[in-house]
Amino acid sequence: MAPRIIGLSGGFTVSALFITTAVQGHVLQDQPKAEARETLPAETDTATTTIIVTGQTPPVVYKADRTVYDLKGSLQTSSGTVADVLNTLPSVNATPDGNVTVRGQGAVQILVDGKPVMALTGSNRANSLQSMMANTISKIEVVTNPGAQFRSDSATIINIVTKQSQQRSGTGELTLNAGESGHYNASVSGSQNLGKLSLNGGLSLREDGRLMISHADRTHFDSDGNTQNLMHEDYQVHNHVRMVTLDAALSYALSDKDNLSLTGQATQRSFTRHIEDRIKIYNAEGQLSDDTITRSSGPENQDTASLILTYKHKGLKEGESFNISWRHEEVDPYSQRNYRVYDPDSQALVRAYDLSRNDRQLTDNVSGDYVLPLSGDRQWTAGFDIESNRNQSYNYALDIDIATGAETTNTSQTDRFLINQTLSAAYATYEAPVFDWTLQGGIRVENMQTDLRQSRLESYTRTSDTQWSPSLYLSRDISEANGIKLSYSQRIERPTANDLNPLTTNTGGQDIFIGNPYLKPSQTQSFEASYNHSTRPFSYEATLYYRRSKNTLTDYVYFVSDTVLVTTRENAGKGLAGGLDLSLDANLSSKISYSLSADIFYNELETNFERMETHNSGMSYESKASLTFKPYKPDNIQLSLQSYGRTLSAQGTQSGYTLLNLSYSHQLSPRLKLITNGYNIFDSGRYRNISRTVQVRDDTRVIFRGPNLYIGLSYKLGPIKSDD
Repeated sequence: MAPRIIGLSGGFTVSALFITTAVQGHVLQDQPKAEARETLPAETDTATTTIIVTGQTPPVVYKADRTVYDLKGSLQTSSGTVADVLNTLPSVNATPDGNVTVRGQGAVQILVDGKPVMALTGSNRANSLQSMMANTISKIEVVTNPGAQFRSDSATIINIVTKQSQQRSGTGELTLNAGESGHYNASVSGSQNLGKLSLNGGLSLREDGRLMISHADRTHFDSDGNTQNLMHEDYQVHNHVRMVTLDAALSYALSDKDNLSLTGQATQRSFTRHIEDRIKIYNAEGQLSDDTITRSSGPENQDTASLILTYKHKGLKEGESFNISWRHEEVDPYSQRNYRVYDPDSQALVRAYDLSRNDRQLTDNVSGDYVLPLSGDRQWTAGFDIESNRNQSYNYALDIDIATGAETTNTSQTDRFLINQTLSAAYATYEAPVFDWTLQGGIRVENMQTDLRQSRLESYTRTSDTQWSPSLYLSRDISEANGIKLSYSQRIERPTANDLNPLTTNTGGQDIFIGNPYLKPSQTQSFEASYNHSTRPFSYEATLYYRRSKNTLTDYVYFVSDTVLVTTRENAGKGLAGGLDLSLDANLSSKISYSLSADIFYNELETNFERMETHNSGMSYESKASLTFKPYKPDNIQLSLQSYGRTLSAQGTQSGYTLLNLSYSHQLSPRLKLITNGYNIFDSGRYRNISRTVQVRDDTRVIFRGPNLYIGLSYKLGPIKSDD
């Protein structure tokens, strides 16, 4: 069944410099344009995914198993990060701390060109999303009910599709943006075709900074529920990031049916964090018992590198294909921080200590897919996925004598953690017409073997889990302009290596995170029903959805001292979620277009910690609005509003917040464009977290300072087309 195209506005656009790669395994990507004919992103190159269009590709395409956002027209991509752009997408929320939700739910896996990327998992995600430039992403796909071709350990998938070669010789683009306080980003990219050989690559630089302020009030209870003490914390952190990314791709046509490609990327990120944390402790009677200021600083680095080799073969039948790829990836995060504790009145040093952490993460993956078209618009697809992940973490702590400067190793916080995970998976899908419907069914079987140990002197502890993940899609065109879709999937959420890591990690102020090596996967079942309509000038989609989960991975917090709060993870929850997701795109004229979306949902979460059962539920919403106004041909004004309602956590709630972004561009010449972007222009990036457990009640107010302003230039290299 052909995908239904909707959305005629210039609404959203994204770009991020990450991995530029050819089709690999079941990669979802663009195909070269051939006049007015275009093949849209899909799992396979079959006739069911090909459409005839005239003019520009619509910004939104609704398909049987995903929604595709074409981000060509967005001005925010010129200077923003991937996190900035994700927040413009309907039902997607990327918070500054790296948490990503879709329809208010976590368990979101972020892929790049259809493949997992270590830099976008676990504790790496926050740094990566807020430092990756958004200037080479072509499309973003949101898959809310993943099929069998995707890994089992994700209830929702966001697939970032990078820009591919446009099959034009000597094309390129140069972009430069400057912001306040010396912030800037710059990139250059280009492609060249030499007969059977295609080359493309790019270089990007970014220097940026973000200020976060929080105020927290915490009450510490004893085992009988009596107040033990109260704490007030004023926390301020300034993050400064420098990033350099180099990527390159080479593709060679071995024959009319065979293609070989090699892509690589290297990124170096360096972070400087300056933190000031003032903590006041009051006893149960409200009298001040302790008052300190902790200042910390130090370098943090995150180096990543990847290499991908892909072979593609077209079979004898139309649409028959075989793809196989090998991927190697390395991520090396490192941090070294010094902590100095002062008396607020005298500014005398009362304590000094240093903490450092070194991680090493290696991944090797081999995957393949085979597509076999059958008679009567039927099709079989089968594939495999084998992956090896090796991770090691090393914490080193020093206590410093403030009188002599002598350093002593703190053995209680110095340790090593090693984890090896091996994934083995196979899947099969079948597509066929059934009366007036198109049926797509699939099954995936996946085994994850995990070996972990806390030091090189210990033996490995081995666990193994096998999961079956079925999926089913039914779609039907009621008329040329109307269609309906029904879908079901069963997925899991596996704990990340960071979730399993029992070493202590400082997460800000006096807060620490300690992983739980005994976690097991949670399980989720998801049902969806949607209706879409597409006519000029309006197009819209409405989706009803329902999810239920068990063994949910949830955060659990507790005190280990009067000031130190620990967060860990437990399989202590079960829940359900349901809602109505609405989106509307309209192109009122050649000058005005807009996009609206709203997700109204109900969440319910039950947890059981320390024999204390909690039940948390409520209604909430997420809404987005984008307006594009072109008063004159060279000018383009875009206004983007993002509003989020209250969300649930295992032990409390997070309040909503609203952000407004404004962008303007002016075409100075066919090659040169002036672009200005303002993020969080009303300085409204603030929210409130409230949680309650047996031991603690916490009320934290978080502020992310704005606005962030950028002014930039974009210059086209090579031949210019009318739609550039």
